[in-house]
Amino acid sequence: MLSLGKTRWPVVVVVVVLAAVFGSLGAVQARQSAEKTRLEQEISALEENITEDLQQRSQQDSSTETSAELEAAKAQLSIQTDSIDANEALFEIARRYGVMVTETMVANESAADLAGVTCSTLPVTVSVEGEVLQLVEFIMALNTEVPNGLVGEARASVPSASSDALPWADVSLAIYSYQGE
Repeated sequence: MLSLGKTRWPVVVVVVVLAAVFGSLGAVQARQSAEKTRLEQEISALEENITEDLQQRSQQDSSTETSAELEAAKAQLSIQTDSIDANEALFEIARRYGVMVTETMVANESAADLAGVTCSTLPVTVSVEGEVLQLVEFIMALNTEVPNGLVGEARASVPSASSDALPWADVSLAIYSYQGE
């Protein structure tokens, strides 16, 4: 029996050593798992903070951009426009697009709200004659070449082919100017 006991001791020692090794590995695994969970929570919290910071910065940038755009619009609208300047500009644009101005009417300047900014408005109506394509190009040019102007209405007429009359258009536009606060 002594010989069986001697052979059991190494098995018992191996089992005890293996149990200690596996126990240690289990403890390390548990600590690593807890550390992993803690780090995942920290990463999640940091991601939330980064997202919030980015949103705040985006809002600040949008606010800054909006303020800059508003100031640029005010600067563009601060150009004083009177009826003489308006007529000169209309005649020049008409000349470039090959139409003839037959009449201009300028109403009294009034105040208007333009995107929350109080501006002076100079209502202008211009009547022009020319070929249909030139009339259309002229009307479109009023919106792009008069930086502080906006076409509100355009009415055109194309006479019959048997008529000697030219096609014509009446265009109503408003020319805005910012007067300051």
